[in-house]
Amino acid sequence: MRVRRLLIALMSAVSLVACAVALAGCAAQGTQGGSNAPTGESSEGAQAFEGLWELVQTTSDGTVVTQEGIERLKAFGLDVHLELASDGSAILNLFDSAEEGTWRASSSTEATIEFPGDETIDIHISEGILYMPQGTDQLEFEKSADGSSSPASQAQVRNIEPITLVDDANVLIQINQLRSDQVGDVGYVMRVDNKTNQVIRISAVEDTFSIDGQMVNLLGGQALQPGKYANVFFWFDNAVSGPQSIDELGQVEGTLQVTNADGSQVLAEYQVQF
Repeated sequence: MRVRRLLIALMSAVSLVACAVALAGCAAQGTQGGSNAPTGESSEGAQAFEGLWELVQTTSDGTVVTQEGIERLKAFGLDVHLELASDGSAILNLFDSAEEGTWRASSSTEATIEFPGDETIDIHISEGILYMPQGTDQLEFEKSADGSSSPASQAQVRNIEPITLVDDANVLIQINQLRSDQVGDVGYVMRVDNKTNQVIRISAVEDTFSIDGQMVNLLGGQALQPGKYANVFFWFDNAVSGPQSIDELGQVEGTLQVTNADGSQVLAEYQVQF
């Protein structure tokens, strides 16, 4: 439920920050359509959803923050946007948190975004506005005229034949994708299967990873329920010495660690090379 929690926190933050920046109370105003906006058919199909969508309005607990308030947030570097690519990949950028998933349109006006952990969000389009309801709250997006200017459009993805790093009684770990995300982080998507009967957490051991002999910091990790799997993004810290693009990924060495749910007990460590 990570994405839903982030969305709830986002809408609260948008209301509070927009009010503070405006130095005035945020009285409820009319929306551009609301969650009951009508939907219909279009010959454009899924293409109607493809592209970069920028947040233009939020409604939370009866309080509406309009595009004017959203623009004030952008002036402070607080950006919210949704990118739906033609290959079915989705990126929801919530300030400094980027959530990646997949999307599928059931019609030209109805679609579903699925995030890791079987978390789905229904969206729809009416009169050029993309609506993302969250219970009684709602986010509203408008398609950007120039999606190429968005950092999200700079993300790179390269699918590869799976490379098995570990396959034992505890886990299966396979690399299946090279990726650079919309904020410039470069790394690998690894499928991790939890073969145990307990909740585990996969992570990279600090100060153990290198690329072509140069020490780098590998970040990322995730908890997995018994018998479940997840596609986990591990990325290199590029602030100092990490790679700047997927083309700079070379020979990697380091240690991956499997612990119990709270990290208090190490179940296994794996020295990997790829």
